[in-house]
Amino acid sequence: MTRKTAVAAGVLCLAGVAVVVAAYSEAGHAASTPAGAPGDWERALQVALPVSFAAYVVGLLLLRRAAASAGPVLALVVAIQLTPLAGPLLFSQDARIYNVLGTISDPYARRKALGGGETYGPLWMLVSRPLARLDGGASDGSAYVFRVLAVLCILAIVALVWKLARRKVLAAAFVGWNPLIAFHYAGAGHNDALMMVFVLGALVLASIERPQGGGASWAAAIAVKWTAGWLFLLWAIERFRQRRSVGLPGFLLAGLVVLVVSFSAYGTDWLAALSNLSYEEQLPHPSLGMLGWLQDAGISFRPAWHLAVAIQVAVLGVFALSAWKQRLRLGLAAGVLVLCAPRIDPWYALWPVSLAAADDDDGWGRIFAVALSGFLLADTITTLVDA
Repeated sequence: MTRKTAVAAGVLCLAGVAVVVAAYSEAGHAASTPAGAPGDWERALQVALPVSFAAYVVGLLLLRRAAASAGPVLALVVAIQLTPLAGPLLFSQDARIYNVLGTISDPYARRKALGGGETYGPLWMLVSRPLARLDGGASDGSAYVFRVLAVLCILAIVALVWKLARRKVLAAAFVGWNPLIAFHYAGAGHNDALMMVFVLGALVLASIERPQGGGASWAAAIAVKWTAGWLFLLWAIERFRQRRSVGLPGFLLAGLVVLVVSFSAYGTDWLAALSNLSYEEQLPHPSLGMLGWLQDAGISFRPAWHLAVAIQVAVLGVFALSAWKQRLRLGLAAGVLVLCAPRIDPWYALWPVSLAAADDDDGWGRIFAVALSGFLLADTITTLVDA
């Protein structure tokens, strides 16, 4: 009975996701924040968001008690993650920016109209160039190819989590039934999905004693998005303590290949990505995260920004010490690092969700990842109701 009820919860989650997508389709436009939907669709949207997440949580609790058959759970994973592809761009316009920057020769030049210059690693820029041309560049409002890439990466993450976890069905649902992930990847095409494919790929390769391949995969993850460097540092500290290889030759060789290709494609211009990132982080604008919370507490922008960075570095230090002294829980570490970031984007939830799903022993990491997903979805709902 518990197994059937768990599947029923997954079906309800799918229905909630479908209603959200339908409501946004009725709205007839994409928006960087929820802007409501016409008529009764607005109420349906407000209800469907929390219902989809509540069904996700109930489904996980039931699967934890009694695992359902793999077939129905995996079918729902695919359905939930693919459903947003049927609608418009959801909740963010980042994929549109990928499209534009992928079609220009100097993406790392600073442009205020595009939120500054390119801040991502050179590997992402190299990937986005052919995708943007295939997708129509600035002329395509849905950035559909990037959304397809993102959802394929999410399904790949489910497969990698399946490889790593002992309770495979629960782990697959932990990632694949999460509606927040569906909205921000199939719905919005964020590149964190590709980054996490490489991160999880590195963990899988290390687990089957292919450390050099794992090192190369870590290098690729960092070359997509610099954030992966935090996760690599923590993982490498624990591996060093355990006297196990971190795949340094593979890491360096892959990094060298990326550097050669990057300098060939962009000269030294791509090095501006780091200064662009620092520039954007220090721009004063409303945000969710430690910076905004410190400002709400009455601290002015500049000291609040420095304090927020110091807090995140301190948290990184705590987990580095944990990795050196005892057992690292990478999912929990990723979740706390996200929560303590100066600015939080909802799609960052993928980091702790996927890493905690891959580690059956990271109970607190899983609880934190679900709570963080709920918190970030609640912020979306609040914005929607206030709009």
